[in-house]
Amino acid sequence: MKAIIGQIALSALPATAVLGVFASANIATSPQSNRLLNYKALDALYTEQTVPETIIPAPEVVEVAQADQGPAITIIPPAHHYYQFVATFVGSTADTGVPFSMEIAVSTFQSKPAANAFITQLEENEAKLHPFALEPMLAMTESALRDGAARKAMTEQIKIELHKALASFDLPQEISQVIITSFYLG
Repeated sequence: MKAIIGQIALSALPATAVLGVFASANIATSPQSNRLLNYKALDALYTEQTVPETIIPAPEVVEVAQADQGPAITIIPPAHHYYQFVATFVGSTADTGVPFSMEIAVSTFQSKPAANAFITQLEENEAKLHPFALEPMLAMTESALRDGAARKAMTEQIKIELHKALASFDLPQEISQVIITSFYLG
């Protein structure tokens, strides 16, 4: 019987010791008072100081008077917004067959919401617009592609072709400029 009690004491003693240590640690660290009161007192000291607010400038607005509409309304002024075509335009010159590659961007002069909507339409229809922009490039000769004035005239032709394509897709023709962003003539 003593052996059984000894076995129970040996197995229960470590568990009781661990439980006692945890209980005493919990009692020693349990708050006797509300510790948050000290933080609230410090918080009150910090809130008395005023922190200067950062002022974010409002977007520039333009007042426009409408004759038929009555009082003036406020609009967001237009600005240039750009869309870079993702696909690179690759081809060869019409006369000598020298390869070329071009990347183009288009700009639109609209208010930000209107420009975002237009650029989204360009993104969705870029694959359809690609052949229309490539056509004037493929008609160029090697000497014309080397000439800066001829390339400028080609961008105007690309703009006209893109407007025709946008009209055929029943989309607004709001491209104000075509810009060559990268050009290589091999």
